Amino acid sequence: MSSSRKSVVGIDFGTTFSGVSWLFHNGMKTPANPEVITRWLSTHARNSDRVKVPTKLYYDKHTKDVSWGYNIPEGDPIQWFKLLLLNDEDLPAHLQGSAHIRRAGAMLEKLGKDATQITGDYLKQLCVPAIYQGYGRERMRRAAELAGILDKRPVCEDTTLSFVTEPESAVMATLPELDYRGDLKSNDTFVHCDCGGGTVDIISYMVVQSSPLVIRECVEGDGALCGATFLDQDFQLFVKKKIPGGYKAWENTEPAAISKFLNSEWEHGIKCDFDGSDRTWILDLPKRGKRGQLEVTSSSEIHGVFSNVTTRINGLVGNQVQAIKKKTSKNPKFVILAGGFGRCPFIYASLRDIYQGVTEVLQSDGERPDQMKWAIKRGDDVETSHAKTFPYCRKYSLRETGKRVCYEEIYTSTKSDPASRLGSGYEIPLLTSVKWELPARAEELPVVRSNHRSYRRFDFEIQMEVSGASLDLRIVADGKVLGAKSPQVKKTA
Repeated sequence: MSSSRKSVVGIDFGTTFSGVSWLFHNGMKTPANPEVITRWLSTHARNSDRVKVPTKLYYDKHTKDVSWGYNIPEGDPIQWFKLLLLNDEDLPAHLQGSAHIRRAGAMLEKLGKDATQITGDYLKQLCVPAIYQGYGRERMRRAAELAGILDKRPVCEDTTLSFVTEPESAVMATLPELDYRGDLKSNDTFVHCDCGGGTVDIISYMVVQSSPLVIRECVEGDGALCGATFLDQDFQLFVKKKIPGGYKAWENTEPAAISKFLNSEWEHGIKCDFDGSDRTWILDLPKRGKRGQLEVTSSSEIHGVFSNVTTRINGLVGNQVQAIKKKTSKNPKFVILAGGFGRCPFIYASLRDIYQGVTEVLQSDGERPDQMKWAIKRGDDVETSHAKTFPYCRKYSLRETGKRVCYEEIYTSTKSDPASRLGSGYEIPLLTSVKWELPARAEELPVVRSNHRSYRRFDFEIQMEVSGASLDLRIVADGKVLGAKSPQVKKTA
């Protein structure tokens, strides 16, 4: 490979989940969006096409074969070994002596391996915490060497290994989204809440300058063991108490059946759909003798499952908000929820309710709610003989069914420099709303998997054609017009 074109591979080696992405980069150009690896070996359905894979290893005691990620057979895997790369005294107080770390250490001792060797085994088949000391990075480097990552290859130049700390990677991931906003000013602050599988890490930043965007840390960060793993444990505890036969029935159920139940009913069901609204869930219980069903009412029961982790996450965010107010005498402009667990609808809804009207809460998942996309601005040249086309999509949860009526809202502004966001003090008049109906039932739409979530998606276009003071709007999909409207637009001087 020529020196002007490099292959860049990013490894996010996480405590509970890991990911890999790659791109080709010509140093003279801005790199394109990276490709994310989503194909993993899996023993369960719906796990082979996900952006992250579990940071777990299983050593067969008879064959000595190593299984990893989603492909681990029924057994007791090693997990949380990433944190064992650090000496216990260098871990944050909330991690020292935790049950997860003690258990992982005991399993390594039984195998006769250290954390570096285990990590090397995992990386064969990397993001470094800010708490890592120099020796921790050296152990990571040694693990990369054991995995063959740094081996010489005849078709390309030497492989260079670089480490990026988690706060740095959080900033790198956040900056493009922040740069997209048009309402950031110097001295604005925001809270970045990274919700992972094991830990929730929180840190705050201040805008030094808005163009180009430059930020710096505002107040000292914090973290706690209240990630997705702990929510999973609370759900299992809830089910054990509620099912007929209780704990004994659960313990006597085949592990494979339990794993399948948790994967379908929880991981791809309640966990990614629950937003706090009232509804009843009917869960298919794992097989044990005969198949049964469990009725769960969200308002009275699922709230309780989420309460432990959401209380701790809300507390972490609240402490950061208070620290920012003490330092700057004003509230942060927004809170960004990042990480796979940060896309949980109920975590978002819980924080949104707390800070409504005070601080915006955003989910960092590639979506930009309330961002205005101005199709035509004052001074633009308009071709009256051609329609301008804008691609959009509608997303639906896997549990939604039936026909769907949709409305596309079109806004107008007389300002030469219109607002970049809807709401939050920005008054933007509604011009019209175009009504249309999905040509298929929601359950018939194709399933898309992205960012740890599965949903159904319908792609369409909004076509806009200007003629004098009239505006022709059409909703089009596969060449078919699904809705249309021709509102009158007031002329401005």
